[in-house]
Amino acid sequence: MTLIIMMRFITILLIVCITTVALFLASKYFGLLIITLAVIALLTLSFLSLYRKYGLGVELAYWGLTYAAFSIGFVGVGLLQSHAGCTFLYGACYQPTLPSWLWEFKMAFGIFLFGANVVASLTVVINIKNLFTTHRGFYHKVFRNE
Repeated sequence: MTLIIMMRFITILLIVCITTVALFLASKYFGLLIITLAVIALLTLSFLSLYRKYGLGVELAYWGLTYAAFSIGFVGVGLLQSHAGCTFLYGACYQPTLPSWLWEFKMAFGIFLFGANVVASLTVVINIKNLFTTHRGFYHKVFRNE
């Protein structure tokens, strides 16, 4: 029994590591915002297909609120930088009128957005697994109260 649990844990840890590395490399090549748009599209498609099979739920709305908060933060940084006279809304800006904490906020914002993309990608994997399995597993016990 413990060997099975250990193998499941190692498999889950491997999937998390592979997803994190793949998203990190893709975000370095394509950019974090393009990867975020792709993850949002995949997340929406996976939840829509899951809702079509099992019925409507509210999980996609929670992800929508998460990414809406990130977009508000992005707009806030853009407003601060445009007010300071920067040519880019989110890129590097070396104006002396910018607040000193903005650089740290942009770094933390990028890390949190990357983390949300990793968790959303893992959610897509779980949704696809739940879509193609015939038994009612963890998804139905937690989210559907069955």
